[in-house]
Amino acid sequence: MITEALSAILNHGFEVEDLDNIVAEVMLENTASQQLLKKLEFQSQGVLKNRSFWKGGHHDSEQFLLSKPQT
Repeated sequence: MITEALSAILNHGFEVEDLDNIVAEVMLENTASQQLLKKLEFQSQGVLKNRSFWKGGHHDSEQFLLSKPQT
């Protein structure tokens, strides 16, 4: 269900808002979100060290990119 909802949001971003790229950042500990982004064909752009602060500590994040499909 979340995959379908996120797909609809991404389609809106590309088709209605005419975005060229959509970027997502996920803490490295959040493997479920990383898997979801990969399933939606996001590509990893690398790890950002100490990017976020949560629960009293700094955490690394992985940045993902999805480019507008070529038509």
